[in-house]
Amino acid sequence: MDYQEVTIDSLNSGAVKELFEEAWGRLLENVGDENTKPDAVREVRITIRVKPDKKRATAVTTVAVGDKLTPINPHESFILLSSDGDRVKAYTTDPKQGALPLEGGGNVSEFPAVAGGGK
Repeated sequence: MDYQEVTIDSLNSGAVKELFEEAWGRLLENVGDENTKPDAVREVRITIRVKPDKKRATAVTTVAVGDKLTPINPHESFILLSSDGDRVKAYTTDPKQGALPLEGGGNVSEFPAVAGGGK
């Protein structure tokens, strides 16, 4: 019988390589994500655990691959708060700000050339 010594490629039927490739792909996607800090350190961790039996004749192996990626940058905006007396409401625009009247039925007019808006 031909006995094969365990290598990183044969350990757990090649699971290390498969799990690494998945984690590596996630890491590269994270590096390319413009919503993350560009120069933050990312990592892929490979953990191999070996639990021998009491006679040291056999062992159970566990392989785990994890990653530490950069979180998505938080997005900041603002809301306007108002109270109707009973409860607080939130708005994306100021409900107290009326619509501005525009010339020409709502169309924006070009500035005259003397004001710097001409060609």
